[in-house]
Amino acid sequence: MTALFSFSILYFFIALIGLVWASYTDLKERMVYDTLTYALLALGLGLHAIQSITEQSLNPIALSLGATVLAFVFSLLLWKLGVWAGGDVKLVTATASLQPLNDGILRDAVGLHGSLFQSVPLPLFFLTWFLFSVFAMLPYGMRLTLNALRERRELRKQVRKSVRENALLAVQAGAWIACVEVLLAQFQLQFWLALPLLIAVGLVPKKARWGLLLVAGIASAALNASAFAYAFAQSVVLLVVLGVLWTLFQTSRKSVLQREKKVAELKEGDIVGEWVVESDGIVRQWLAPDWKTIINHLKRNSWHSMMQSIVPKGTIIASPYAAGGLGESEVLQLNQFVREKKIRETILVKESAPFVPALLLGFLIASLLGDMFFQAVLA
Repeated sequence: MTALFSFSILYFFIALIGLVWASYTDLKERMVYDTLTYALLALGLGLHAIQSITEQSLNPIALSLGATVLAFVFSLLLWKLGVWAGGDVKLVTATASLQPLNDGILRDAVGLHGSLFQSVPLPLFFLTWFLFSVFAMLPYGMRLTLNALRERRELRKQVRKSVRENALLAVQAGAWIACVEVLLAQFQLQFWLALPLLIAVGLVPKKARWGLLLVAGIASAALNASAFAYAFAQSVVLLVVLGVLWTLFQTSRKSVLQREKKVAELKEGDIVGEWVVESDGIVRQWLAPDWKTIINHLKRNSWHSMMQSIVPKGTIIASPYAAGGLGESEVLQLNQFVREKKIRETILVKESAPFVPALLLGFLIASLLGDMFFQAVLA
């Protein structure tokens, strides 16, 4: 037990030092060096092999190898989707080799108890760590959005309009959720039936939805008024809060974290928000599809159009999913297209933020709070 505890402490501090150094270079140079990530990977696998020999058990090295493979596949998927750069993939994979399990070093240090904060015996610490890292990025985006709202009157009008629309949808959705909850409880039906019932409601034509909701609301209130009122209030408050956060997120993504830039001013590493694709001598330039566009394609059964908007055919010169940004040759090619008047003189550019400091913060939070996401699902 003592040896295991010593190894756990060692793994934690090596990973922490690596993330601190990677955060420094990411903030200063926007780089995560391969020498660091390969060293962390070698230490992770090597020390777990030594632990297996010391304890005469294959479990430590098996966990390390399993976490390394799973983290690499997960990170590679995010890289393919353009969410992460190559340095993030290597760093997360290497750190996962050191910390396959959530040992809860900080949790134990502060004496945080409770089933919600416990760790799961699976090599999935990288998922807990990633989720906390995503939440760690929210304050940064929120700060940029609030600053933009203070400075731009037109943006404030757009946000107010969107919040009003979302609030109306929250009232409607909250009423339907309350109706379904009362119905399930009254007739002692299985909870899993809630989802198909709500999907069925979504298929009702919009013009008939309010009338049907009125009838269902009156019937539910007659069956159990207090339960209906409580479920309605709870659902509406939650949906309104989520709606406001979603509006701010969309505002940040569309109006704060991206801007038009002249192609002549592009430099290596710039991350674009548009596709530029050459096919059969024709160059096309268009915006990356948002979720609403993709859903509309699915509603119309336009699979080909949807796939073309996500993964177009032809030679890709610029991609909105390339987290590493433009290369030197791509910048030169785009400028050549402008001179030939094949594309516009401007292109949408995303404002990137260093993600490694968020990974560091997420790592510390996960070590403090344990695998609470998994515990909440398993509870």
